This record gives sequence, structure tokens and C-alpha cells, in this order.
Amino acid sequence: MIGSTVSLIDQTELLQAVRQEIRSEFDALRQDRNARPLASTSDILTERQACEYTRLSRSTLQRARRRGALTTVGVGRTIRYRRGDLDALLLAGAKPTSAVAPSLRGRTYSAGDQRV
Repeated sequence: MIGSTVSLIDQTELLQAVRQEIRSEFDALRQDRNARPLASTSDILTERQACEYTRLSRSTLQRARRRGALTTVGVGRTIRYRRGDLDALLLAGAKPTSAVAPSLRGRTYSAGDQRV
């Protein structure tokens, strides 16, 4: 070790330095938590509200949840969705359901066909 100096500190100095670093990290975390607003109750939606908000079916939300594409909040035995997570899902490419009746989805008709 040419040209380098090593300084030795005793155990109490090391302990004080570690405590000081931990305190400063906790202070930074506390300030960050206080600066970030907590989610309001309008940002947490029931499954029905989430379906209405996203215009996605219940099964689509459940599939996204199982795939890990959508995180949920458990409140007791119920599942809630964060509005921001739903927005992220929609931006990622999930398609909203159309206003067409479910029995008619996916069918094409020509002008001469009879709808029954």
C-alpha cells in the first residue's frame, strides 16, 4: 500500500458512526414518507368499481391479477384495487370491453344475414 494511509478507529467510534448513519437514513425515510400523500379512499376501489372505472370485465381483472400484471390490496377477505394500478394496466395495453352485448361479440354479419 504505497502512498495510502489507514486510520484505525476503536469500537466506540465505529459504533457512533454506524448509529449516526442509521439516524440519518431514518430521518430521510421519515421526510420522504411525510412528503408523499397517503392514498385517499377514492383511490381504493372495490372490484365492481374497478370494472366500471376501467370498463374491463371482472374475469379480465382476475386474469390480470393472476398473471401478476395487476396488484391488489387485501382488506380483510375482500380485494381492492388502487386507481393508479388500474391506470397502469390500461396503459400497458388491456382492452376495454365494448358496449356490444356479450352474445354478439366476435360475430360478424353481412347485410343479408338475419340476427336471431
